[in-house]
Amino acid sequence: MANDKHKVKRVSQPVESQCSATSPHSFPFVPTDILSQLPSCVVWQLLSYLDTDSIVSLAGVNTTLRQLVIARFNLTMTLPITPSFANYLKQNPYSHNKSVLRLRISHLTPDYIKQDKMDHSSHVQQLPISKQLLLINLSSLTTLCLHLEQTENVDISSYRLAFLALLQSTGVFKQLSKLHLTTYKSFMLNLLPENFGSNFMKDALCVDKLVITLSGEKSTKENEENTDDYRKGLENFVSMVKARKFVLNIGNEPSNKKIVKILSNDYIQCFELVAPCNFQAKLKMSQVRELNMSTPGQNCQVQPASHQLGKCVLDWRMVRDGCPRLKVFGGVNVKVFKEIRAKKKKEQEFMKKVRSRTVRVGKHRRRLRCAECEGCKKSNCGKCRNCKDMKMFGGKGTGRQACEGRKCQG
Repeated sequence: MANDKHKVKRVSQPVESQCSATSPHSFPFVPTDILSQLPSCVVWQLLSYLDTDSIVSLAGVNTTLRQLVIARFNLTMTLPITPSFANYLKQNPYSHNKSVLRLRISHLTPDYIKQDKMDHSSHVQQLPISKQLLLINLSSLTTLCLHLEQTENVDISSYRLAFLALLQSTGVFKQLSKLHLTTYKSFMLNLLPENFGSNFMKDALCVDKLVITLSGEKSTKENEENTDDYRKGLENFVSMVKARKFVLNIGNEPSNKKIVKILSNDYIQCFELVAPCNFQAKLKMSQVRELNMSTPGQNCQVQPASHQLGKCVLDWRMVRDGCPRLKVFGGVNVKVFKEIRAKKKKEQEFMKKVRSRTVRVGKHRRRLRCAECEGCKKSNCGKCRNCKDMKMFGGKGTGRQACEGRKCQG
């Protein structure tokens, strides 16, 4: 029971939190070579108090610590089981009892489709992927990478929804702290309120950090898909997320037309968006404090020379009103960003006034006086060098410069 409490503590309270205010007495765990000098039993007990990232970093310090970590955990595992791990199980039959920290699942297909590929594989690989999942120890699992590749096969799509239901019913989603889901845009339609797909991912949307990657691949079915359905599916999915950190990676938009989406949420505190520059969205997130944006490509349709913060990916005007608690925008403090934006706006207004008060004289442009400042209202002094050069004061008039006291300050 004590170990179970430690496991729950490791999942719910990670060692280092980037988006929450840490107490002045808490410090992040930094693994060093000194730990390898401790007795093995002490290090073994220490592993019960560390989160997954700290355990993985501890395994990379030196060989001694890595052997201790590997003796207790499987750091990373892939389903379906690879031939190398199947051969390892032959030599170490009880290795599947070690707790898995990070799991990657891909190539989810029904058993009858991959029956031909299993003839020359080992007995473990011939098991259905659902049985392979129940074969391994998932008591310490905190990170899951789930890849749902694009497909037009109805049976494969139904099988994947059933596999999500398996992960939900067995409690795998509930114990995760990080989930990375890679899927395609039409998958969002399964999560609409009129469909039942949202019930299969109820706990998956409540993890501490959720990463969603929507692939940019297009199929015949997606070309015929209505862009309005894509907008509704994306808006509905974002509204269901209850994760503290949320990363949304969009490869490309289904249409070149600007589709304005309203992304509303009351749980997300850190939001990172990776999308094309023509992505249009209005945010209504009452709890978000940190907002970061980036683009997957180098070509910018808004600013071809370089990407502009507040214009590309997300427009600042569509963010400021819906995010009252926002403190960091694009890696810049909101107060500093507003000052930079106000200064730039002032410079643009000044240059606009300057251009409006210029006339073309030959090949050059001459700026006109504003007739409002103190310099414009003064009269010629007749004593400065420029006044003495004027013909009205007996000069030759070659300099053609205004009185030094009458320089326009506007």
